[in-house]
Amino acid sequence: MAAIRVAPKRSGGVLLPALRRALSTRSTVSSAPSAAAVPTTTSGGQESDHSQLLAPATGGAWRHRPSNYSAERPAGKKWKHMDRASFRRLLEECMAAGTVSSVLRKYMDEFPILDTKWSDQELVLITGALIKMNRSDAALDVLRSQIQEPDRNRLNRVAAESARLGNAQVALGVLDIAKHFELAPDVITYTSAIHACARGSRADVPTALQLLNEMIQDGVAPNHRTYGAAVLAYARLDRWDDIEDLMDAIPYVDDADKSAVFASAIITCTRSRQYAVATRLFQLLLDEGIYPGDHLCNAALSACARTGDLHHLNAIFRLVERHAAPTLYTFNSMISAHGNARDVDEALRVFAAMKARGVAPDAVTFNALLLGAVRSRRVELLPQILDMMAADGAKWDVYTLNMLLEGCVVTQDAAQAERYWAAATDATSATAPQSVRFDRTHYETLMAVYTSAKQFAKVVALWREDYTCRRRAKSAKTLNFLVRACKELRDDATAVALVDEFLGRGHVLSSVTHNHLLATFLAAGKYTRAYEYLQQMDKDGFATTFSFTLMMKQRLLMESPPSPQLLQQQQQPQQRSDSHDDNSNNAEDDDNDDDDDTPERFSFSASADEDALALYHQYVASRNAHAKWLAPLLHFPSDALYVLAARAAEAAGAHDDLLDIYKECPATMATTVKAEIARHTLASCDKEGDWKAAVLIYDELTAKLDESTNIEFYELVVKIVARAGEFEQALDLNGGDWYRLNRTDKGWGF
Repeated sequence: MAAIRVAPKRSGGVLLPALRRALSTRSTVSSAPSAAAVPTTTSGGQESDHSQLLAPATGGAWRHRPSNYSAERPAGKKWKHMDRASFRRLLEECMAAGTVSSVLRKYMDEFPILDTKWSDQELVLITGALIKMNRSDAALDVLRSQIQEPDRNRLNRVAAESARLGNAQVALGVLDIAKHFELAPDVITYTSAIHACARGSRADVPTALQLLNEMIQDGVAPNHRTYGAAVLAYARLDRWDDIEDLMDAIPYVDDADKSAVFASAIITCTRSRQYAVATRLFQLLLDEGIYPGDHLCNAALSACARTGDLHHLNAIFRLVERHAAPTLYTFNSMISAHGNARDVDEALRVFAAMKARGVAPDAVTFNALLLGAVRSRRVELLPQILDMMAADGAKWDVYTLNMLLEGCVVTQDAAQAERYWAAATDATSATAPQSVRFDRTHYETLMAVYTSAKQFAKVVALWREDYTCRRRAKSAKTLNFLVRACKELRDDATAVALVDEFLGRGHVLSSVTHNHLLATFLAAGKYTRAYEYLQQMDKDGFATTFSFTLMMKQRLLMESPPSPQLLQQQQQPQQRSDSHDDNSNNAEDDDNDDDDDTPERFSFSASADEDALALYHQYVASRNAHAKWLAPLLHFPSDALYVLAARAAEAAGAHDDLLDIYKECPATMATTVKAEIARHTLASCDKEGDWKAAVLIYDELTAKLDESTNIEFYELVVKIVARAGEFEQALDLNGGDWYRLNRTDKGWGF
């Protein structure tokens, strides 16, 4: 087997001193709860009448429903009478699906959660729902009201849920509750908090390492899950040397103990998308001469598949072959890896080898093949893969349909996408009956197909005519497709109505949506409306470099201002207030309002270049008024905006503005873009006879330019200096290097 090597470790990593001392004196890795983990008291004494709610809801609760009842019917009927049992069942269904439905959000606000005493499992469900709703403070309030006595088991169940969801705030709150009751945290409590911090925001990651240090100082022995969470924390901080030091410092009992610690670390990193670290940890274990087992090999294969690391992937596969027969999961990982690497031919070869060994493929196998075909742009293979799928009796799932639609995006074939869409729900088909439940991703991808095929009317029709689409696909991506379609149809009224519909359903608009709506106004010829909308975007903090670039580009494309008749049409009252201002005044109040925040009506000048320059100056003022971390989209990307401003300034004869534009260019701007702006600036210097500015600009750029551009600029600068008759003073600038280093005809320079 080809050796799997990692970079040699250096000795620069430093563990926390207390952690190193504690690890060096500890004799074993605890894998079972300590004695302190036994609950000291019970949570409720006598069980209440609702004790049976601890068991999952059974079919008996549905006896009054007809046999053809479907859970996909409108939720208003299903949850019309919300009692405790129904609320519990609603929580279970949503948490099993991993989402918080609109119905659950409604009843989380209406149901008397704080006034009801909940069982342990119900408390876990409620806490998980509140965390998914980004209401961690409310989750802690519920925990404080429900946990009125020391109960370690109850605390640990909630802590484990917060760790599963990666919520550090709730996990740390559970620690505080335990300390409030003078209940010493055990290995489960600490491990849950460490895991939650390691999976939380980047600001929470160092807290995980501090908790590990505190845990050891309190005499609580870490187990393999604890070390796995600590490795994840180091991985997210890009501290590989500390990971090596930690794994070397752990006192293992035997090889099985070491394998358990490494397995926990590798699986934890894989689930948190730290695939490169997972692969290197697997190599460390192999260097110890320990076969990690099929399960861990499959986890390493999955990590390699995600990163496209085919070298390590093939080596691990050969290792698995030497110790055991490859499983379905092993082959699926291999096929997925080659698919991610855009090598569908190799993926098909692995599939053939899999069939030759007698391993039956499943839907995941064929989905990986479909993914490889789409990413390799070999869409002609899709029918062949579907035939193989039907021959093996594998049913389509949500991923199958999505891959097929992605293939139609590549080919821009809307008709084929509609055939796939119909086949996905054709349960009566004699050859391949399917029953796929459409979800948000399917509708978004179908809209992408229509957009790529330039069938924009179908995008809007899909939203208007498909009830399921409106129920399940209310997302920012869907709205962007809809507004973009309205832009291509030049239908700003429909775009505004769609935006209002989404706003009415609680959707928050992004800068991307605002920009699409701005482009729609411009495409519809509503120039004044577009300018006013840009002003409102700027005021509300939604304007980006693209917003100003779009407006400048459109103004420069207009040879003359709009006709007075068009302007009069645009100045008529709008059906919708500016940029979703909920507190807008009526028309009479607007006439008498002298507030500076109200944008002035834009009046086009006779010169498009002057209008474009005015927009550029507004952009600079807006950018300088916000810190970069508060408005990053006003700082990048800005190349096109600077080029448009330079062209407008040169055409308008605004030499001073052009010099300011050149000086304002970001340091990260590409050399080719800056050279284009310099070309306009030097041309303006030639017109104005500004030899000094020309020399300074060329002196700055000469070392960065390619040969042809360098010669072009050199000849222009020499001409400007010669025309001004200022050779002596020009040669005094920077010692005249700009001149001497480029006189190759005299043997100087390069």
